[in-house]
Amino acid sequence: MRKQPFVVASCLAVAILVLGANTAIIDDAVVDAYIRAGQTKQTNRFIASMLLPGNAESPDGDYYVVLSGNAGRIALLAQEATRLYKPFRPADVSGTLRTPQVFVQAVPRGPAAPLEHIVLKSKVDTSVVQSETFETEVVPWTNKLGGEFLGNAAVATFSLASVRPLLANDFDVVLITAKGERRGTVGKDDRARVFPNQ
Repeated sequence: MRKQPFVVASCLAVAILVLGANTAIIDDAVVDAYIRAGQTKQTNRFIASMLLPGNAESPDGDYYVVLSGNAGRIALLAQEATRLYKPFRPADVSGTLRTPQVFVQAVPRGPAAPLEHIVLKSKVDTSVVQSETFETEVVPWTNKLGGEFLGNAAVATFSLASVRPLLANDFDVVLITAKGERRGTVGKDDRARVFPNQ
């Protein structure tokens, strides 16, 4: 059992090299390394997370945002499956998750304006990267009087090729809600975790 962290770390090193080589499809050995990382709570090594609070433009609840590549996304799913005592194997990882992509997950921490869109925006020029997919899930809240408020959580995906031009400098994750925008900066350390060898 004591050897497991070394084995996982070794497999992850190989996985990083494979993604750095721009492999089109991530194979089972690499996926398994990501799954084991999630199962052993090493997910934070591969993600950038931020809390985007309400502001003057959108003064309601906070959003918790996670930016990840394939490693982080698969590890997060594996970690959640482990928490729920559910199996999660390479066979459960779809072809979409095996194609190099960038994922942004945004989850409200309380009643918040519904999400309408997510983009990535350069901080050094006017470049904006649009998501390839944007999927939402309804999140309801009730107040003490029994009233219901409906918000949503969302996952946006971006092709790695479209994001790569942003990686030399800091860039923003921009949440566009029904009440305005919220932004969080992806800095140098964040980019090193999420985009190794890019």
